[in-house]
Amino acid sequence: LALLLVAVGLFLGGRLSWVFFPSPESTSVNANVRFVAGTSDVTTNRFLEHLETTLQETIAELDEEGVVEAWYVRHRALGGRLSRIRGDRVGNVYVELSGPDERDISTKAFVQRWREKVRVPAGVESFTLAGRRTGGSSTDLEIRLVGQGAAQMKKASLALQESLNGLPGVSSVDDDL
Repeated sequence: LALLLVAVGLFLGGRLSWVFFPSPESTSVNANVRFVAGTSDVTTNRFLEHLETTLQETIAELDEEGVVEAWYVRHRALGGRLSRIRGDRVGNVYVELSGPDERDISTKAFVQRWREKVRVPAGVESFTLAGRRTGGSSTDLEIRLVGQGAAQMKKASLALQESLNGLPGVSSVDDDL
């Protein structure tokens, strides 16, 4: 009984934590951008070039070689779970990192360094920059909205995104509608 009380005390006191599904370190990063309707492909391309430039700057500032194995830029398509969204106003930069045992920087720290350099222009409806998650959910927080019409769902999604984006420390808020 005493051992059980000690175990419960350690858990409740925060000395012993529990993670349901620990996520292994990711080796891939996606930067997805979606501009407002009517945006020209020139504007989209210009921002994709900016993303690639800031990626190269981030790589150059690292103290180690071989962190990034490859990357590619896709215009008119998004990456990850949003890959079915296409058009002139969307684009993606996919980055493949070396294995977690082969580099000193974590995926999260790499994404944070890259994000600090990115300047999101006016007209961007959605911008996400995040490492791919495995195990459990593919995101830190996933909210599922249920309703009748697509227009009503999109309106609710946009309102929720606006509220979440106003919270400190929240980034890469997106929907798949």
